[in-house]
Amino acid sequence: MTKSAGKNSYMNMIGRRYDVNQADLTGNNDVGHRKFIFKIGDIKGSECVGFFDGMELTSDKHKAMIKKWHTLIEAQKDIVAKDGSVFRVFVMGVTRRHPGYVKKTCYVKHSDEKKIRKIMFDVIEEELSGCDVQKIMKKLANETVGKRIEELGSEIFPLQNCCVRKVKTIKSHQTASVGQQEAIDAITN
Repeated sequence: MTKSAGKNSYMNMIGRRYDVNQADLTGNNDVGHRKFIFKIGDIKGSECVGFFDGMELTSDKHKAMIKKWHTLIEAQKDIVAKDGSVFRVFVMGVTRRHPGYVKKTCYVKHSDEKKIRKIMFDVIEEELSGCDVQKIMKKLANETVGKRIEELGSEIFPLQNCCVRKVKTIKSHQTASVGQQEAIDAITN
């Protein structure tokens, strides 16, 4: 920041959000479709200290996963982290054809869709609730939630492209002491 317009530049920086691509954090271009969002909580010298504020897929990846003649199944659930932060997790999955399926479409019955959505709720609750923020970020980076949903949901109807589409921060109890470097270490390790 170069000009302050009569304001303290320190206060202008606090609360700003910025996106960091997972490929930039890990050096692996295969995961370039996921963006982690950090919020600046403190400034130490000339460095900003940020904390986790959300995650989302890039729009091109999200739009490429949705297919014609398939059923899109979406779910959202609020989870509470170990420190009391509340996150809203959005997940999605798309049906795929059975092996040897002849029809062009592969729509799922509404009752099966409800069962798959229940599995999505259970997996989100089981995997992410009660974890600390670093562990949540690691699970989001490794896509353990999406893989688990795809594995369990495919017992009801074959699924593909199951993933966490977005994570929003509803209430944050994080401080600047839980810094960006710890968050980056959680993703890369």
